[in-house]
Amino acid sequence: MSYSSGSSSSSLNGPTAGAFRFNTDSSQLEIYDGNQWTGVLATSPEQQTGGTRGVYGGGNASPVWGTKIDYINIATTGNAIEFGTMSNPVSSSMAGASRTRAVWFAGNQPGAPHSPYIQKIEFASTGNSVNFGTMDEARWGGGTCSNGIRAVTAGGSNSGDENNGNNWIEYITISEGGTGQDFGDLSTSGVYLDGVSSPTRGVLYTGKIGSSPNTDNSNTIQYVTIATTGNSSDFGDSTSTGGGRQGGGNATTGLWGGGNPGSGYTNAIDSITIATLGNATDFGDLTEARYWPGCTTSSTRAVWAGGYITSPATSRPATIDYVQISSRGNAVDYGDLASTPHVSSLSGASNGHGGL
Repeated sequence: MSYSSGSSSSSLNGPTAGAFRFNTDSSQLEIYDGNQWTGVLATSPEQQTGGTRGVYGGGNASPVWGTKIDYINIATTGNAIEFGTMSNPVSSSMAGASRTRAVWFAGNQPGAPHSPYIQKIEFASTGNSVNFGTMDEARWGGGTCSNGIRAVTAGGSNSGDENNGNNWIEYITISEGGTGQDFGDLSTSGVYLDGVSSPTRGVLYTGKIGSSPNTDNSNTIQYVTIATTGNSSDFGDSTSTGGGRQGGGNATTGLWGGGNPGSGYTNAIDSITIATLGNATDFGDLTEARYWPGCTTSSTRAVWAGGYITSPATSRPATIDYVQISSRGNAVDYGDLASTPHVSSLSGASNGHGGL
């Protein structure tokens, strides 16, 4: 096969992750993901869904498990619209996305062992999710980072004990599915994690690492390079400890909001610059303190939905609120979730997040 390249891919050392080439046989631009060359699709959220589409799936709406998937157009405001249902009702699952597809990894199931399944939907249509793979180990409460090729999920618990977090990292190729593959290990194990992504880097906030509600919550932030494999490295610290902080961002800025620092729920939003290393800084506040709301993002907005709003957890609001990523400040009202009863521990993804 003949091709031309404007990058180091033609060097004697071979291509490096992120290198581009033009394949003259297929007349297609390709990118090297660290393992193989794959086509670069000329797509955008505007072409596919009329703007960046955010989806929220699963969750815990006790006594009824959260089976619904809702969606929004992130650039607008208003109430969410029902997208479909989850093929496996789960809460505390881990969501990631490419430009065309959202995936949910595993999660808690009602009255059954933890789900091992990977579910998917296509952003450009509506309908129910379908299973298209399995995790190497069933678990719940981990965090996910993704780019246009891979979804990488880390941590969580493979038991019913929230104090029994693990350090596993595994990944799938989003276009292919299949069984999760070993990526490496977290430097700090945890449950109730969440990740933010740039096209090259995934950054994970650790969450809860032990049994004490105050002393064993973590403020550790770790990162991986999505296109490679290997163990995570230290990024810095969040402004407070605790799990259930959910977030996203654009290619440069990552945000996490809400969570439980051990003394009641918080409305705090943290901010990091993904390409650098260092501690998080205060961004602003959500409209109300909440635990494990779902979050979806575009290049300009982060939008949180649902979650628990009291401690102990007795209330699950329909509230959706958002911030403009480019300017620090407090969140404002967006609308309400469509699905009832409303949910917490739901997981969000979009076709315009920072990893794309």
